[in-house]
Amino acid sequence: MIPALPIKKFLILCLFSMLYLWAPTGGAVAQTDRPDFGSWFIYNGTFHYKDRWLLFLESQTRTYNPVTDPQTFFIRPYIGYKIADQFTFWIGNEYHRSWNYPLEDMPRAAKQEYRLTLQGILTSKINRIKFQHRYRYEFRYFDKGEDLHKQRARYRIQVKVPLNKGNGEQGSIFSNIGNEIMVDASPDIAVSQNRLYGMVGYQFTPNIDMQFGYMNIIFENKMVDHRMLFMFNHKLKFK
Repeated sequence: MIPALPIKKFLILCLFSMLYLWAPTGGAVAQTDRPDFGSWFIYNGTFHYKDRWLLFLESQTRTYNPVTDPQTFFIRPYIGYKIADQFTFWIGNEYHRSWNYPLEDMPRAAKQEYRLTLQGILTSKINRIKFQHRYRYEFRYFDKGEDLHKQRARYRIQVKVPLNKGNGEQGSIFSNIGNEIMVDASPDIAVSQNRLYGMVGYQFTPNIDMQFGYMNIIFENKMVDHRMLFMFNHKLKFK
């Protein structure tokens, strides 16, 4: 029997990270004229090869407004190896392209980022409730800006709760609730973001589901973004 410690960790993490980012610092909160309510459109594909090897492919388009004004596009392929039944190690290489929000004194411009990412995912289960701990470390390389090389550590906990009698088969309805905290590790150490989200999903087949939800993002400069989430997931297995 796995103890209910993950629930306590989840609540403590949410509270600590939000209080830290909301806490007054004596400086002014950053002001911006860009919209703070946009969307993330997410595709996730997981491909299993035999028992231990996996390939994961994620692509996202993020917008400043609900369906207009692109903010970011990225694609991230990962190769994973299941070290144990509950732990998988991943290595990934990512490409990101981002745009600023166009203003009168700041026309639209793009910048590119490449990432080498190391990741570990630990899973556990209490009755029908599933927990996922994701540990990620990123080596980030930019084509322009003051700092062309950065590093960042990320920790995410996610809880999947069934909302009907289904348990992953066709017709299952479920919710995913999670929180992720991001800490810049180089060139400076600082908590840079906290992402708190909730989604509701429907299982079309045992290998395909769609989810819809909301995310609240708090930045180090006290800015807050609100994002709608639209996610499509599918899995394939190769013998």
